[in-house]
Amino acid sequence: MTRITSILIMALFITTLAVSPATAGNRSRHRWQGVAIGAASMFLLNHLIGAPPAYGRPACRTTVRYVEVPPPPGHYEKRWVPRERWERFWVPGHYTRRGRYIEGHYEQESIDDGGWESIWVPGY
Repeated sequence: MTRITSILIMALFITTLAVSPATAGNRSRHRWQGVAIGAASMFLLNHLIGAPPAYGRPACRTTVRYVEVPPPPGHYEKRWVPRERWERFWVPGHYTRRGRYIEGHYEQESIDDGGWESIWVPGY
């Protein structure tokens, strides 16, 4: 179908170029008729050549905008964070200074395992 229309359009252009300007008549006599014919032909060509297909949905254009949000005011600060854990260990049997024997047993001991951590502090 498009091949036939393109051949007809080519034939139309060739015939318009072949006609001599002397047969046109007065220069401004039919000016508005020419403008109307030209506008109608552009309208017709636009719908024949540039028309979207009749099937399916038209293409949808989406744009993605990335917005950078500035971080809230604040700063990182190093703070000592204490951590305490308890461990059981074996104490073997032994004699005291007064000469009394104490049998082996388990005891609990507190071990300080703290450290420095970076903490986010809001504000300035």
